[in-house]
Amino acid sequence: GGPLILFPIFLFWDPEISMKTLVGLSSPFSLVTISFGAIGALSFGSVDFGMAAIQCFVSLVFFLAGGIMMERMGDSALKLSVGIVLIMVGFSVAIRTTIGLVLA
Repeated sequence: GGPLILFPIFLFWDPEISMKTLVGLSSPFSLVTISFGAIGALSFGSVDFGMAAIQCFVSLVFFLAGGIMMERMGDSALKLSVGIVLIMVGFSVAIRTTIGLVLA
């Protein structure tokens, strides 16, 4: 996904970048990905609008909660927590890929 790839690239280019700036820069990329995914689903498949409404509500709650936490945390604590989350996501992707390759 976007942050898993973009955050390390941005941090490589500018290690002193503010984490709030980095999170703010990733939002437009996420919006584009979500929008084109929705367009593709509407164009080529069927959409479960009930599930979409649930996901929309959950995403909105966590988006707002993340914004509140981001404002309350210092930059170093925010950088640490984002780093931990990215590592966890990276490990989960690696494990799922490995399991998929072994079972295939």
